[in-house]
Amino acid sequence: MTAMSGPGATGQRPPLVLVAAILLFVAGVLNLLAAFSAMQLGGAGAIYLLLYLALGAGAIFAGIQILNGREQGRMIGMAVAGVGLVLQVLALIAFRGLGAAYIIIGILLYGVILYALATTRTHFTR
Repeated sequence: MTAMSGPGATGQRPPLVLVAAILLFVAGVLNLLAAFSAMQLGGAGAIYLLLYLALGAGAIFAGIQILNGREQGRMIGMAVAGVGLVLQVLALIAFRGLGAAYIIIGILLYGVILYALATTRTHFTR
């Protein structure tokens, strides 16, 4: 077998894979922006800062790996989207409707990422 064999070797990327990668890049940038805004909270924002930095970096790394057809990118992307989805749902509950539109957009963003990565498993190689 050659180094380019496998499901992702044909160069044909399913549209959902591209959608997942783009949305992970968007989520990564938004999480990095949230990390910078968490710096304004001072000492109490340190946990949020680290959480958002980790989610942002993980999302961008996963997006790059997904574009390369790597299974590890799919798994990291699903983990980032799962954590992000849980955080968005908790924010919706905690803030009781304040900024609900933005939170619902976040829920949809992470939901689409999870769906796209769960349904395109055969495209990725180890």
